[in-house]
Amino acid sequence: MTVSGQTKNIFYLLCAAVAAAMLLALFAGLARNLTPAFRARLQKKAASAPVFKKARELGLTYEAALSSPVNAINKPVLWCVHLSSAQAYHGQGTENPLDISNKEEMPWQLYPNRRGHLYCRNALMEITGVKTYDFAGVRVLRLQTRFIDYR
Repeated sequence: MTVSGQTKNIFYLLCAAVAAAMLLALFAGLARNLTPAFRARLQKKAASAPVFKKARELGLTYEAALSSPVNAINKPVLWCVHLSSAQAYHGQGTENPLDISNKEEMPWQLYPNRRGHLYCRNALMEITGVKTYDFAGVRVLRLQTRFIDYR
């Protein structure tokens, strides 16, 4: 029994349609699983948008917050932050440490420390206080913050 060229073409077209339907079902399943996380992220961004706006308007720098910590408390800031294994820092160096009370809520994938390169990413935080440390007559201030969101 021989199969005509037209029958072969119909068979190949049918196989392609089945494969496309399977891929479409796979992508629909992935989209259904990712949609709640995407919606939650959009809701969090919308909720923190006014705080982002206020932080940008204030433009409070790390240095200004350290020079007048009493005026900086309860103010939102948008700073470039990177995480080390046990500490968070403002900027790319290790000269400006931060105490972040809820550091575990920061998405660690966005704040990596790759092979000694310290990448920082903008984080929206609120200054909650200041700690003082005395070492041999030298007083050091460290800002305490609370992570709100990232951009």
